[in-house]
Amino acid sequence: MGLSVKPSQLVNIELSQRDIRAIYPADWASILEPQWLQLRKTAEVYALYTGESLKCIGIIFSEELPALSPIEAAVQSRFNDYDYLGYLFTPESERGKGWGSLWVNQLLQKQPYPKLWLSIESRELEYFYGKLGFKPVDLKGSVAEEYILYYG
Repeated sequence: MGLSVKPSQLVNIELSQRDIRAIYPADWASILEPQWLQLRKTAEVYALYTGESLKCIGIIFSEELPALSPIEAAVQSRFNDYDYLGYLFTPESERGKGWGSLWVNQLLQKQPYPKLWLSIESRELEYFYGKLGFKPVDLKGSVAEEYILYYG
């Protein structure tokens, strides 16, 4: 057919503070960047590329966690033996193409028995993560616009 298809690849990368500003939306970068020098010591950054084109990026926090919201802090003790998945981001021009799902699936294949937890602020994302095997945490009586999900 003459089509040149570049396979996608999930790679562990180094992320600088400058990279954070270049990749992430400004509101995310303003939260992550001041913490990054400390967090990067134990965090693992995975990026999904096709050729040199970034399709999706996310961070696994296994030891030190980023600053948590009040709801995340309230449930954190339930997930002591889980890694925290944060800052999963797909550039706007790449959304709706399955890159986020592929990122999560490839990450899950890299870890023999993955146990992850995360926080989302949108019910639409609950559906997205639910398709990938994540389950919601019952936050009895919470009225916050934040949801906690876990895998494993």
